[in-house]
Amino acid sequence: MYSLRSIKILTTLFLISNVVFANSERPSKVEIAKKVYSLDVVSKLKELEMYMPEELKGHTEHIINDVLSSYARLSEHQKDLLVQMKCSMRVLSKEQNTTDYELVHQKLSKALKYLRSKSTEEKQFAFVGNLSRSNVGGQKGYLVDMKTGTLVEVDISSAWKGIGFKNESEKSPLGYFEVVNHYDLDGWQAKTITSPFYKVFHKIKGQSYKGEVKYLYRKSTKIERAFITSNQFGLIGKNDGNEYIDLSARDYLRNHRENLNYIDNSNSSKRLIYIHGTNREDQLGYELSGGCIRVSNIFSFLFKEILESQQSIDVFLDAAALYEPQPIDIPGFDPMDLESIYRIQTIQLNRWNLMDSMKLNKRLFQHILPKVSHQLAHKMTKVKNSQVKVSITMTVPFPESAMKYWIPIMQNDLHESKAIFQNRFGLKGQYVNSLKESMHSSFYGAYSPEFLDVYFQSRMQEFRRVLTGTLAYSMKQKEMDTDSLENILEITEQEYTDHYFSEKTRSELFNFYSISDERKRVLHYMEVLDSVIVHHPEMIEELEHLSWMKEFVNQREHGIFENSDVPDYYDALLVQSYLYALGEEELYHIQLRLHENASLNESKIEGDLLSKYGLSKTLNILDEQGLWYLFEFSRSSENYIKMGMESAHQPKRDMMRGILLLAESYYSQFKWQSNTYMITTEVDGDYAVLSD
Repeated sequence: MYSLRSIKILTTLFLISNVVFANSERPSKVEIAKKVYSLDVVSKLKELEMYMPEELKGHTEHIINDVLSSYARLSEHQKDLLVQMKCSMRVLSKEQNTTDYELVHQKLSKALKYLRSKSTEEKQFAFVGNLSRSNVGGQKGYLVDMKTGTLVEVDISSAWKGIGFKNESEKSPLGYFEVVNHYDLDGWQAKTITSPFYKVFHKIKGQSYKGEVKYLYRKSTKIERAFITSNQFGLIGKNDGNEYIDLSARDYLRNHRENLNYIDNSNSSKRLIYIHGTNREDQLGYELSGGCIRVSNIFSFLFKEILESQQSIDVFLDAAALYEPQPIDIPGFDPMDLESIYRIQTIQLNRWNLMDSMKLNKRLFQHILPKVSHQLAHKMTKVKNSQVKVSITMTVPFPESAMKYWIPIMQNDLHESKAIFQNRFGLKGQYVNSLKESMHSSFYGAYSPEFLDVYFQSRMQEFRRVLTGTLAYSMKQKEMDTDSLENILEITEQEYTDHYFSEKTRSELFNFYSISDERKRVLHYMEVLDSVIVHHPEMIEELEHLSWMKEFVNQREHGIFENSDVPDYYDALLVQSYLYALGEEELYHIQLRLHENASLNESKIEGDLLSKYGLSKTLNILDEQGLWYLFEFSRSSENYIKMGMESAHQPKRDMMRGILLLAESYYSQFKWQSNTYMITTEVDGDYAVLSD
């Protein structure tokens, strides 16, 4: 049996993420532990654990362990902010803070009742937000254990403009929402973005992390404005106005203009409403946000832990007065210091055929850009000396026909002029059998990198022309001067190459191509298996499931057989790699069905198998599971090519084409994730204040 340690060439492939370089100046684990456990936020978490449900205690322990393991990677500034980090949590239960526990259950009983109607065994924890004003006990959030009723109370901050559902109202909506771990829909969307703890206090701009914030409190808007930090969780509104929703807010907001019996919060995702960490922790507990639900950074990590465990969290936002109004002191506030005004917004389109220029332009120019322009003009009215930045990113899926070229491309054995790749499967799994059939749809065309470059440059020119016109129209509607539009509008194309490709090779073949995480695992196993064959060919003799590849091994040096129906080494390599990756998928789904390690990813499964069994047995297990998984898929309704396997034990040599097509059909369900037209917009300018 071969263990991973015995194969030098694979050590880098499997364990590079765990390599730790010695550093004599790095503090010891004991020193780090002393510093971490002396932090107020950690002390508070340890104190709260005494009263938490066991499952929640496990999540907080995981956070503390993350702090310990990440501490050496934190910058000195992050460590300073850790000292200031706010942890305003309380446990309310039948045994702890009993009076407040009963009061909250009474006043927010309607929200809790609604959540119980949606509760499942898989989702133990839910979240309730009380958006009433702070002077009546509102601006609190409650993490609810749906089994016991135990609450973890946290300070929150909802919109300073109050409660509302309309676009651009900068108000917080009410009702039932869902936060999901993986949310990716076309158009405007409130994405969930989470980070490891070593990115704590990093601000999120343009749906990506952009460095650390300076402060955790409002010092001056001109020094640092409000940002989303650490983690953000997109609120997907589930009420469409057709269901009667029993809200406590109807009594609290007696004079509210909107009908609170039949609320419609379904636009919350397009409004980019989040629960998120903030660099305004001093304002938590008061209604001072721009529409989102702000929480402390530490609570954002607790929320993340629960989300990764459950895959989704039910959220209910209501408004109820816990007691009579009391005088309070609201901290310093600038009404223009809101994430909603300065937030970079992203529109991502995944399910359109980007190669069909006529349909793309029609949908884009008639439906998308007028809305983009309207939002930009609205934001421009909020600042002085505004500057508008718009960037475009376009990517298409890495074609199936390119998969077998992966190793030659990485090793620079493929001349770029030879590469003309073609999709065999569409975004919905449609199969095209021949180049002749592909003439009916531009998606299946055979495209060179040079053609894609020219094509997307042409799309950029059209986009620039139309956006300039629609923005000028929206500005005129708001009685804004358009004479300087050319000077204040900057439209750029982002140079985009999938990070996975750029880390592996500098080849320009990958410009405009992207690939889903699931398909990356296939390429990963191509690298693994090719390395085994090159550096340890004896394993081909010893591993029975690889015996069928013997006839192809000697063909490796001859490269790819161009324009030939005869299978070559790289066809065989790809077929076997598909089986390994499918085996990994099967084991992953088995664990999900058993509710074990719900946050486990596929690469972690591989690492666990290697640690437990070594390389040889790991490959055997993955091969066996992969064949079975493919056999089940071939018999399912999701198999659009209608090609079935008679059994999972047929000779692979006889099934090469069938395995290849079935595997490609299976993985085509993930192609839409890398089919992207992304528009990112930002409005900047001089910050207006009350005196202005």
